[in-house]
Amino acid sequence: MRNQELFSRYQRNINRELHEAIDRLEAIQDRKNQGSMGSFSQNGLKH
Repeated sequence: MRNQELFSRYQRNINRELHEAIDRLEAIQDRKNQGSMGSFSQNGLKH
């Protein structure tokens, strides 16, 4: 029974860290996309 508790806690930690990493990657991607849009508008191109 103790091993199951440890395994469950381990799974929760991995799950939380995975979601945090995905959030960070999405934020980086959003910043990159906003930067690209900014350069398009500076060049006079329309989306």
